[in-house]
Amino acid sequence: NRELLTYFSLLGGGVLLVFLDLRLSGCYQSSSHALREALFETVAWSSTAGHVSADYTAWPLFSQCLLLFLSCAGACSTSTGGGMKIVRFQTMLSILKVSVQRRLHPRAYVAVRVGDRALPEETVNSVISFLLLYVMVFVCSVLVLSLDDLDFATSFGAVFATLNNVGVGVGMVGPGGSFAVFSAPCKLYLCFLMLLGRLELYTVLLLFTPAFWKSGR
Repeated sequence: NRELLTYFSLLGGGVLLVFLDLRLSGCYQSSSHALREALFETVAWSSTAGHVSADYTAWPLFSQCLLLFLSCAGACSTSTGGGMKIVRFQTMLSILKVSVQRRLHPRAYVAVRVGDRALPEETVNSVISFLLLYVMVFVCSVLVLSLDDLDFATSFGAVFATLNNVGVGVGMVGPGGSFAVFSAPCKLYLCFLMLLGRLELYTVLLLFTPAFWKSGR
């Protein structure tokens, strides 16, 4: 399964990079301690389990950004994990590769593939539209939470934690903090983001489409 292999590759690479970053920065004097924390936090973030064993906000910025990326990629498709799912990132990378090849050979037919399987045009369009919708929801959500006039890291981290169903974030919603700093309307909006992340974007947003109710489904 190419998706599972990609997931384990990202996981192993993430553990190695976080471990090296922690050791070179001097966060932990013991290599075993640094490896243990890097392994636990990387698995927790990439699987969107939401567990915390250390104050990762005291870690170097590179490690924090890497953990955010892994949680954004999320787990494998059809799993109960959050994030965008690995197969969508595989598809996007394949789309980028095909776009470059078509620039070099405009008349050639190059199919978008994930592994050995060629994807139909409908699937490719679905992945692209999902990514665009995800970015739009993310940006709009950060703007909504900014109405509480908190710092950018807290607003960004709250959206990241809820939309990806990670549970842990940065800023005031990091370890030692909580979502209590937000007002009641923003907490309700964060609840909505958790539903979006857990049930997938289209499933929830369809409920707010008049055409869906008129179809009689």
